[in-house]
Amino acid sequence: MRTTLTIAVFSLSLLGACTTTHFVLPSEQEQLQIETAAQKQAPIAEKFPLDADSIYPALERFLVEHPEVYGWTFAIDPAYAGKPLAPYVYRQGSKLIRVDLAKATRTSLRRAGMLTNNEKLVRRDRSADDYNYPTQAWFIDPVTQRKAMWSDSYFDAGGGEAQMVTYSVPVEKDGRIIGVLAADCELHPAMKRDKAQ
Repeated sequence: MRTTLTIAVFSLSLLGACTTTHFVLPSEQEQLQIETAAQKQAPIAEKFPLDADSIYPALERFLVEHPEVYGWTFAIDPAYAGKPLAPYVYRQGSKLIRVDLAKATRTSLRRAGMLTNNEKLVRRDRSADDYNYPTQAWFIDPVTQRKAMWSDSYFDAGGGEAQMVTYSVPVEKDGRIIGVLAADCELHPAMKRDKAQ
């Protein structure tokens, strides 16, 4: 069974139209597949060396094996790693793109073409340029609650640049949560135009 999330987008136009976007959430079966695959990676991730070059190949292998996942990251607690470290791999057409969310700024993501025109306009006046992954709900919630969880639907500005939900699994080592594995699932819209009465 699929669940549909509806987001209304209002725009000014001469026709007075309102656009409603419906996003289809992953089915229960798809969610279970993603949960199982992500949880199996947690004991593997705790053994990764703490450098992006060692982590990227494992992230890419996971995406090749799991085409239902849009993006995959191992975001490590900066207090554990001694620095921010969050290698992220996502799909762009048939390519897999690498980004370290810890080093990415909104400016660098804009230059790399990861931001849509609307997102570029929205961000132009923002003073904070850093993406700052440790402040994102997909990272904070599983760490503080010490359990795997699904996020609410959101637009991943600065990461995958898509409407998505994320399944995050805390990675524990010697009784301490050292980071989060996060599987992004892109939500595909079905557009419906409603004429204003």
